[in-house]
Amino acid sequence: QKVQNYINELNLSFLHLLDKKGKVAQEYGAFFVPDSFIINKQGQMIAGAVGTQKWTDKSITNFFEYLLRQ
Repeated sequence: QKVQNYINELNLSFLHLLDKKGKVAQEYGAFFVPDSFIINKQGQMIAGAVGTQKWTDKSITNFFEYLLRQ
């Protein structure tokens, strides 16, 4: 419930997964908070970022726009 409250408080609209047993973290090598992963339509991790990011930065939005055209 705490995680859901946090998501609601920040009005986050993207998919959130809670990895209680750490299986996904181990598979992706996620050892930091926050860790962000970009997963393509085939379910493959194609990019990642450690730490906070400025997701509205033009270089990042251009990257996502490119991915959406694929």
